[in-house]
Amino acid sequence: MTQITEIKKPMYVLNAANIMESSTFRKYDGTLIEDVAQYVKDYFAEKRRIISDEFQIFIGSDSQRVRKGRLTLYSTAICLYTVGKGAHVIYAKTKRNDIAPTARKIRKNDKKKRPADTGLFYRLQWEVEYSMQAANYLNKNNVFAECEVAQVHFDIAINPEHDSNIAYSYAVGYAKNAGYNPRTKPDAIAASYAADMCVRR
Repeated sequence: MTQITEIKKPMYVLNAANIMESSTFRKYDGTLIEDVAQYVKDYFAEKRRIISDEFQIFIGSDSQRVRKGRLTLYSTAICLYTVGKGAHVIYAKTKRNDIAPTARKIRKNDKKKRPADTGLFYRLQWEVEYSMQAANYLNKNNVFAECEVAQVHFDIAINPEHDSNIAYSYAVGYAKNAGYNPRTKPDAIAASYAADMCVRR
C-alpha cells in the first residue's frame, strides 16, 4: 500500500481551510499515508483478494476544546468497514483558534427560549465541512466505486432538545445537496465513535 516514512506535510495547519490539503492522514498506529485515495483503493483490492465480503466507507469528524478552550482540535476519520468484520480507520487532525466560546447551557427547567449559540454552530460547521471535504476528495478520485455503501456521518442530533441540533438542517441539507447519504446521531458512528476516539488521542 502507498505509505511514507517521513512527514511531507505538517501534523496540522492552524485554521486550515481544507483538511485534505493541509493535514497528513495516518493509520491508528501512527503510520503515515501519502496518497489517501490510492491507499483506500489498495486496501479494498487486498481485502477482495482474500475475501468476497461487502465493503462500506463511513466518513465523519469530531472536535474538542483544548488549552482551556482557546483552541479547538478536529479529527476527520475515514472508516473502511468490512461488513460483519469491523473497520479499519485512518484519520487526520487539525486545529482552529477562531472558534468563539460555546455559550453556557441553559437549565432545562428554564422557561426562557434558548438563544442561538453561534460559537457551537461555527464549531459544528467545521466538523461538517471537513467531513464533506474528505467525501468530495474520495468521490473525485473514484474511491466510492470500490465499496457498496458510502455515507457521511455527523455528530449532530435530530432531537431539538440537544445542543448539536443547532446545525442539523445545515449539515443534512449540505450533504444531500452534494449527493451524499448523511447519517446523524445515534447512527453516526464514524463521527461519534471513530473520529471522537481519534480526536482524544
